[in-house]
Amino acid sequence: MIPLPDQDRRLRSLPWVTLAIMLVYLLVLLTYQSQEQQQRRALLNWYQENGLFSMEWDNYLSWLRINGRGEKAAALAEQRKAGNDIEPFLDMAFNPRFEAENRERGSDYWSRQEFQQWKDQREAFRQRARELPRYFAGLMPSDPRPGRFLTWHFLHDGLMHWTLCLLVLAPFAWPLEARLGKARSLVLWLLGGVAAGLGPVWLFPEHYDPVIGSSAVVSAWIGAFASLFAGRRIPFGYIRPRTRQTATRELPALVLLPLWVLFPLYAFMRTDDGAVLLSAQLFGLAGGALLAQLIQDTGMQQQEADTEDEQDRAWARTLTEGWEALARFEFTDAEKYFRQARDYRPDDFDALSGLFLVRKVQPETESFQATLREMLQRRPEDVDEGRQREQLLHQLVREERLAALPEGLQLEIAWVLARAGNPQQAEPIVADALERNSDDPHLARALHALAEAWEKKGDSARAEGFRHKAQGTA
Repeated sequence: MIPLPDQDRRLRSLPWVTLAIMLVYLLVLLTYQSQEQQQRRALLNWYQENGLFSMEWDNYLSWLRINGRGEKAAALAEQRKAGNDIEPFLDMAFNPRFEAENRERGSDYWSRQEFQQWKDQREAFRQRARELPRYFAGLMPSDPRPGRFLTWHFLHDGLMHWTLCLLVLAPFAWPLEARLGKARSLVLWLLGGVAAGLGPVWLFPEHYDPVIGSSAVVSAWIGAFASLFAGRRIPFGYIRPRTRQTATRELPALVLLPLWVLFPLYAFMRTDDGAVLLSAQLFGLAGGALLAQLIQDTGMQQQEADTEDEQDRAWARTLTEGWEALARFEFTDAEKYFRQARDYRPDDFDALSGLFLVRKVQPETESFQATLREMLQRRPEDVDEGRQREQLLHQLVREERLAALPEGLQLEIAWVLARAGNPQQAEPIVADALERNSDDPHLARALHALAEAWEKKGDSARAEGFRHKAQGTA
């Protein structure tokens, strides 16, 4: 099922801003970030060959222990002993507090010449590190440069990270961008990145590993969606499996929100800095909800409300005209009005039942059978709708129009009637199918429904007989 905008569903209404931004993200990943792993390895080799690693390593382990991080020091030492230099390198070389400690106290444990050499090499390392995408454009909480609040979410850890963000974003994109408009959607995207970036900077000010990825900005998008659509129902488009026809059904908008949980799960399963990334996602969620209220078009809100009122009036008018035409036996006009009413409200049962009554005059036609199939597959929204559907099916049976229908549809009618507590009308339909030695797959289901219906009416012997026949058709 695909969430749809309330009104305009033409090609131009697609979420082009969202799609363009996600495409830019992908291009950045496949071009600018394509060599990042090799660049990291090359920087590590340079770091080792120029003596910085050996100069800093023992000091770093001691510094960690002095600062109460003995377990971290032991873990890094074990990693290096096992041949993994990249993690100790990333932890040590990019730690701004350790670098500041060396600049302040390096003369205590290095000679003047060694200290100057270390400063020169550190400056060269700083210049080389800027060539790494995440250190050039990522958001480092310990050094939050303003421009990086706009760039950090353009980077990703890999194709899986980008794909996850796209899949979670997809259900929210079309309704929200249609609601906000193209320009406001772009504003929300950029300001959502700023809001999300405040989380790591505020809560983890000493964290020195750059934060990247668009999951926090997508969280802002989800927060905006929740803010604007809370308490509302939105249309979901789908394809009916049997008829392969498109249809819509309105569901509460908030049924989509649990998708957000995939982001924290990914953060803690795929990264060592799950709490840092989670803070960005939570700030994005809250920031997006607030931003949506600030930037939404109140004029558009009023216009939408007016449009909805006009659509309600048009629906009621065309529905009334349809019933009046049907009362005059003007079937062509009645069908036209009922179809128009369904354009306004695709899931409206009154219009569907009107089409049913118009088209049942010719039960052998494909249009009637499609309408009947839709009615049978529809889940009643309340007791009254269920009773109305049952009455329409009773009428169809009494008028002896079943013979013109395919056997599968007849058995579906029997199943619905039995489930509604009326096995008396369902039983003859099933009996005819048994007499014809039907192998239709709907037969077993109808037999089981009949058995349950007779059981509820207290006729256990009859119920057992239909159960036995159902087993024989399995």
